[in-house]
Amino acid sequence: MAERTTVNTMKIEIAGLCGCLLAAGHVGLAAGPALTIKDTIGREWVNEPIVWELPDAKGDAVRLERDGRPIPAQVVAFDGGVRVLFVIDRLAKDAATTVTAEFGRPGTADTDLKVTKENDALVLANKHTAVRVNRGGTDSFSPILGVRTPSGKWTGGGAYRTTSAKPVGLRTELLERGPVRLAARVATTFDNGRTHVVTVALRSGSHSIEVDETFNVGPDDKYRFKPFENDRDELAWEWWSWYGDRDGTEETHPNNWILRLDDVELAQRSARFRGQFGVDTDLYVAVPSEAKLFRDMFVHNQCEPIVSSRHRARFQEPFSEKQVLCRVEGRPDSGFLVAFFPYKPDEPRPAIGNWLGDKGVKITWKNETHFVLLDTTEHEVNADGIRAKTACLVVKVTDPQNFSLCLPTGGEATFRGQSLGGAGPRELLVVASKPHTSSGTDLIKEAR
Repeated sequence: MAERTTVNTMKIEIAGLCGCLLAAGHVGLAAGPALTIKDTIGREWVNEPIVWELPDAKGDAVRLERDGRPIPAQVVAFDGGVRVLFVIDRLAKDAATTVTAEFGRPGTADTDLKVTKENDALVLANKHTAVRVNRGGTDSFSPILGVRTPSGKWTGGGAYRTTSAKPVGLRTELLERGPVRLAARVATTFDNGRTHVVTVALRSGSHSIEVDETFNVGPDDKYRFKPFENDRDELAWEWWSWYGDRDGTEETHPNNWILRLDDVELAQRSARFRGQFGVDTDLYVAVPSEAKLFRDMFVHNQCEPIVSSRHRARFQEPFSEKQVLCRVEGRPDSGFLVAFFPYKPDEPRPAIGNWLGDKGVKITWKNETHFVLLDTTEHEVNADGIRAKTACLVVKVTDPQNFSLCLPTGGEATFRGQSLGGAGPRELLVVASKPHTSSGTDLIKEAR
């Protein structure tokens, strides 16, 4: 999600992961407009796309220099000015850089972007990926005919599956030709006079293809946005989650988490969800301690046709469902540590609290006690009879003869005379005083 920051007579839009916490400044140089960009979040930037908005500026050519070195740039006109597109390939943590623009002078055109024509397709490509855009094929009228994967193989295209209206024609325009971004727009017309418009964009050096679409095909009583009477209603559909946190060690954006059930009771840092299917759930916010909880609700009638037909057959009325949401608002500089514990409505509620400060939780329920440590860095643990050196730990205790000790990310641990250790996932299960050890698979390492 991009954020725009107005700076004097200019505007800068940071379009990538780091964008929401960047600082921009205006430097008045005789050679032309200048922009100073500084890292304020304490991490290195890599291939960060920038949109620099310059009201009242004119021209379709620009020479852009970063700290005196030419870099590729692209001009996109809009009503009242232009936007200059460019990429910050690297910016060290806590560093700053200055970009100057000189309009009317050609700049460097070094790019990996390429546009080619293939039969009825327009191919937008860079060194990492490519997309085939329909420019006349009427077999399926699909705006996108395929995507090139990292292996070099192409996927298939899409197709329209409509019942009330059929596609009858399309028009394709190449909107942007690089060297920073390619963009093409496909407008599909239907036999009811309505349209489906898809804009496909690909940036230099990017692994991602951006797709934006709008449509008014109808039927109007079925395809429409949920109306909101106030801002609180709209918040039921909005949330932030781990935006900008690439390595899992640092949160760089405000967060909200949403859990949908039938009803919810809020406390200072916990919530009880009363489920629709005979299962209640307790939520406990361990981190941040000052988190705010909000309750939102809406009713909708959207579901798969098979669900709708079965619901009508059983209850003799149209399908509808109430959604109750608990929104947990955190801090801009930290993530979440939240515990969820499900149980039946006639069972006692668990007692949940922090354990090891802000690094874990302790859960007591019936005759069981669970100790959970969850972090990204290793800790020395000496609490409640548990001695360990690890970043992640789960201990479940029923009685002195029945308990389990788990190290999901490896490490060392000792509890009630039993020891466990290893470089990968390890578990010790003690049943009737008899221990059994097993090893797991590091799924993150396997995925890599």
